Amino acid sequence: MQKIAILVGCGIDRQEAYSLAMLLLQEGLSDWNIQILGTDFSAPVVERARSGKYQQIEVNRGLPTALLVKHFRRSGVDWQLSEPVRRLASFETIDLRQSMRALGPFDLVFCRNVMIYFDAETKKNILRQLHGTLFRGGWLMLGGAETAFGVEDLFDRETVEAQSCTLPAERKTMPSGANVEILPSELAQIVVSVFEAMLGLQASESETPWFFSGDRLTSVVHLAGDWNGAVLVECDRGQACRFAGRFLTMEPPETVDDVVRDVLGELANMIGGNLKPVLTPGIRLSMPSVVDGCDYSLRVCGAKIQQRLAFQSAEGLFWITILTTR
Repeated sequence: MQKIAILVGCGIDRQEAYSLAMLLLQEGLSDWNIQILGTDFSAPVVERARSGKYQQIEVNRGLPTALLVKHFRRSGVDWQLSEPVRRLASFETIDLRQSMRALGPFDLVFCRNVMIYFDAETKKNILRQLHGTLFRGGWLMLGGAETAFGVEDLFDRETVEAQSCTLPAERKTMPSGANVEILPSELAQIVVSVFEAMLGLQASESETPWFFSGDRLTSVVHLAGDWNGAVLVECDRGQACRFAGRFLTMEPPETVDDVVRDVLGELANMIGGNLKPVLTPGIRLSMPSVVDGCDYSLRVCGAKIQQRLAFQSAEGLFWITILTTR
């Protein structure tokens, strides 16, 4: 059996260890002996990492919906990571400034954006110790602004491309800036996944044309960068209450309150977050907002509707709209 051992030095509150575990499984290494050790000097952080439980706002930060559906289940208002992923990672309370002789050896060590908090001598000591935990030919991954200054004789520096992505065939040549068009099939796939993951609700596209209604709520998130626009989720007020009931696993509120608005905002936020990889790099996402009515596009100067899709679920009809702005 092939084996890979990885050390994640500090930063485990940002979920690197479990992210690596999911990535290795996604790459077909489920039959490997995978050993991932996450460390932090804070005992409460280590205990929290061991629990594998995360709040909604945490899973919104870059976790693709497909991985959320595959590896997490709802636990009240939180998300619980599945046991097959959790058992690939262990966690220990370790101060990197102390001896690490008992650790390793590792094929790969992640110590990203940690050195910036230490003085030069402490950095050199930590790097020497990390070098001692590596197999011959192993890799040390530092943050983009960090170097092995002072211990260059121990490491050969190589720059690795920060990220790569696989795109659908129709996106092999990516337009730039405002010319990027979100395909209906891409939007539909994201919406269906988000509603299944967050609400346990099966949604499917509907051919029902959009129509004006004063009884609707609209949640909005804005995306800004080389591509500028917004994601809108529209549904009637009663449906928004039922969405909140599903999300919080409780009886639906009788009237629209802050909780209902927050849940509707999170739906727009999750859809927007999953659209970011489809768009140009560096897209920033605003905080969600919720407004009364369904005329939001008229309030944004220069807004153009790029896509508007209707969806049907057991809770009724709702619309997802993509606006582009100049």
